[in-house]
Amino acid sequence: MPEVVPPLITPLTAAGAPDLPSLDRLVRHVVAEGADGVLVLGSTGEGGHLLPAEQEAVVATAAATGHEVMAGVPALNTRQAAELAARFAAAGAHTLLVPPPSMFPLAPVELAAHFATVAEAGGLPVIAYHVPSRVPSPVGPALLADLVAKGVLAGVKDSSGDLGGHRAAVLAVGRDASGVRLLTGSETCIDAALQLGFTGAVPGLANVFTALHRALADAAGRGEWAEARRVQDRLAYLHRIYEGPHGEASFTAGAIGALKAALVELGVIETATLSAPFVQVGAEAAGHVRAVLREAREEPR
Repeated sequence: MPEVVPPLITPLTAAGAPDLPSLDRLVRHVVAEGADGVLVLGSTGEGGHLLPAEQEAVVATAAATGHEVMAGVPALNTRQAAELAARFAAAGAHTLLVPPPSMFPLAPVELAAHFATVAEAGGLPVIAYHVPSRVPSPVGPALLADLVAKGVLAGVKDSSGDLGGHRAAVLAVGRDASGVRLLTGSETCIDAALQLGFTGAVPGLANVFTALHRALADAAGRGEWAEARRVQDRLAYLHRIYEGPHGEASFTAGAIGALKAALVELGVIETATLSAPFVQVGAEAAGHVRAVLREAREEPR
């Protein structure tokens, strides 16, 4: 069956430090709802806003639950990424999610060297993070296929929203490539990505609506595409949880804040605190989240 790997938010205390007991509850909650594992320190996890010791504690806490943990490696350069990869491996991560360095546009040969160095330092399977909205260097299908063939990469998480790019990635690595993980982060078209040949999803909404994502993945795995589309349509509607009144906050702060507010409302985490410099969740935004959760409860899963 296709994978469901929620990119977890990082619960924070009111003072802004990682709330590790809440993180433990969150990991166990999403797995109980049907997740195959979790991603920590991704974009949704505000990984780049945490201090190195905090990042390591997040990985160790998630790994201590005994479930599969993918750890994001937010870094400005190759040396920093390699150091983090080694530390996260020692903390118990099972897989690394590695984006291109976030400062400068890089040529494919430079990206290849980056991934190879980080993979060697961590000694774990590496999933490339293709996220052109956040870093200046794309992980194109040709580079992906080359590094998969060489054993440097184990797959890709594609958060581009570009289904044409998804198809190109599938064709580049080959539809019958055994063990290659092709994970979509494009939340409103997971069913389409799976039908194209992707092997799973890493959707932010799965922090809150894990069971719906499990139902979508299972329907797709059985080839029941009409049912998969029905569940996807429901999730596309619930995607409006991100679209509340954010006030002066950025869209990113508003979206992550909405997930945290929902998890507070569900009793999974203690606070909706966001990392600096994000603007905190306001009362109107929290009210919007509660309204969406009420609507979700009124609809059958």
